[in-house]
This record gives sequence, structure tokens and C-alpha cells, in this order.
Amino acid sequence: DPVRDPDLLMKVLHVDDRLVVIAKPPGMSSVPLAPGEPGTAVSLALAEYPELAAVGEAVGKPLEAGLLHRLD
Repeated sequence: DPVRDPDLLMKVLHVDDRLVVIAKPPGMSSVPLAPGEPGTAVSLALAEYPELAAVGEAVGKPLEAGLLHRLD
């Protein structure tokens, strides 16, 4: 299960029925390298929106939880 780290902040920019847009802090990894890895944008997003896990499963990339784009 994803664990929310209270020291890491995630700014939610937009939420609707089909999309969650977040701004992750600089230096934070986007996706975990192993199941259960804390401190990534995906683990924070899953902690707030657990339904995103189904998106990753549906596309065969469970560690990405539906992550589509990363703008650095």
C-alpha cells in the first residue's frame, strides 16, 4: 500500500472525473522502482486517489498508476 509521507507535499492543480494533475516537488522521483517504494509522486497520488491504481493495472504498468506525462 502507498504510504503518505507527511514531510512531502503534493500540490493538486486539477481534478475531474478523468484526470488528476499534480505538481511534484523538485527532486522527487515520479514513479517507484519497486512496489511499495515511498516518496514518489505516484505513491503520493495513490495515497490521495487510490482509484488511480486501477488505471495502472489496466494498461499493464501497475507501478505507474496511469502516469501519462511529466513536465520538468
